[in-house]
Amino acid sequence: MKTVLSGIQPSGTLHLGNYLGFLRQAVALQDNSNYRRFYTIVDLHSLTGRYTPKEKTKEIYELAVDLLAGGIDPKKSTLFIQSHIQEHANLGWIFNTITSVGQLERMVEYKEKIAQGQVPNVGLFDYPVLMAADILTYKGELVPVGDDQLQHLELARDTARVFNQRFGRTFPEPKAILTKIPRVMSLSNARQKMSKSLPKGCLFLTDSPKVMREKIMRAQTDSHKEIGYNPKRRPGVSNLVMIYAELAGLTISEVVKMFKGVGYAEFKKELAELTIKTFAPFQERRGFYFIVDLHSLTGRYTPKEKREDIYELTVDLLAGGIDPKKSTLFIQSHIQEHANLAWIFNTITSMGQLALMVEYKEKVMQGLVPTVGLFDYPVLQAADILIYKGELVPVGEDQLQHLELARDTARAFNRRFGKTFPEPKAILTKTPRVMSLNNASQKMSKSLPKGCLFLTDSLKVMREKIMSAQTDSHKEIGYDLKRRPGVSNLVMIYAELAGLTTSEVVRMFKGVGYAEFKKELAELTIKTFAPFQERRAKLIKNRSTVMKILEQGAKTARPIAEATMEEVRKKVGLI
Repeated sequence: MKTVLSGIQPSGTLHLGNYLGFLRQAVALQDNSNYRRFYTIVDLHSLTGRYTPKEKTKEIYELAVDLLAGGIDPKKSTLFIQSHIQEHANLGWIFNTITSVGQLERMVEYKEKIAQGQVPNVGLFDYPVLMAADILTYKGELVPVGDDQLQHLELARDTARVFNQRFGRTFPEPKAILTKIPRVMSLSNARQKMSKSLPKGCLFLTDSPKVMREKIMRAQTDSHKEIGYNPKRRPGVSNLVMIYAELAGLTISEVVKMFKGVGYAEFKKELAELTIKTFAPFQERRGFYFIVDLHSLTGRYTPKEKREDIYELTVDLLAGGIDPKKSTLFIQSHIQEHANLAWIFNTITSMGQLALMVEYKEKVMQGLVPTVGLFDYPVLQAADILIYKGELVPVGEDQLQHLELARDTARAFNRRFGKTFPEPKAILTKTPRVMSLNNASQKMSKSLPKGCLFLTDSLKVMREKIMSAQTDSHKEIGYDLKRRPGVSNLVMIYAELAGLTTSEVVRMFKGVGYAEFKKELAELTIKTFAPFQERRAKLIKNRSTVMKILEQGAKTARPIAEATMEEVRKKVGLI
């Protein structure tokens, strides 16, 4: 069995170049039983650039999250942090004594980084020797590298050879597993390598679909009218063609043929959609989902009911598809930093801002007691998002006002205490509000159970609720939210469950009466949620497994929340 070793620096968010040059191949190698795999986060290497200790801690943690989200499986590979194994630096020092200064002075990457303005410290100069130690500590035989790292790998081979000649056979001479892709270049300047230091031309794996699309649509091309590939004469479009080929698993020639006669705008649009589709699973696995039990205390409840509500919601989320191997699931109150941060946010939020909140007014009108907790709900929601420095928040349109408050809060804090939080953006669910089945002027809600379709409703109850749903006096299906809210609500529900547009549903049921349409909707609803109910029935009986999932989720989330709160405390002047 051969040993494969590869390292990646914690220097910010992973980008497309990291994916194509490292992560994709590292994941693929996991399925080869001939290899023993070591993947290391090379934090010592990353100290050669400018950083703050707090930023570095966050970068190391987030890189570990990104690698796991990207497919590195700890059951198949060994993932660790370089500095936790002191032998790397020890061996690096010994290798220094058999490496000439002249060898390091020839390193192209060192010269490039100095040209880019990096401080020429000894760590940066000596970087390739430590890289040789990273590999040879494990007697690595194979190293996945891009062509920009071949010179460093050659130094590792030279180092092994010199050591063996001088002290006897000890180390193998590691060989490259060369990624077939050339350097991924910046989208905004195809003469420069894609880099985190040039963010406008860098496609980060965590970029929202909107940002990915915007960056690709603005990408540098040339004055030609059709797609072609010539890296020297046409570097911009050639870079895009190469990216498409790599993501689609095609050759360069196949991509050029595929888009023959197609303009740049259409090609970029297709590349954007392919990129978004490729990285959607990664972004889903990186997500945080938590049960906001503190928010729920603003309503009427008994402690016993609350405990069961929390447990059953956890079961529902797991049965509904939240995979704890891909996402972090935990309970809000288990991370005390949420409420701590909310209190600090209270001090920079005006009463007037909260008085404008529509949802508070609606709930009070529905008979909810106007407690301070209910009034202050949006501030805690802002803390829920910003404690993890959340950048993207999936919301329905009814939560947009609360998200705007979170953006205002981040902006106000940053102005007063210095840049700390991103201004989170909405991933707006394309469906409008789902309205009550028996009163389409009100949002579907647990507080109105007769018009609420619960996922745990029996098949009989689902069918009865849908068959008795509000429609109107018209004789056929239509979609007009203002004039025909009842039937429009049903059409929208059908469209969402079937993956159709509302227009397609109206056409599909043209000439069909309400009774027949409701019957079809009931069957579709039952079919959609039958697998959920089966999974739920198994999970509900396995309380210990469910609780372990929540404990592990809190364990994952807590260090991030603690790091944010430590930063906040220092910035606001707390000890």
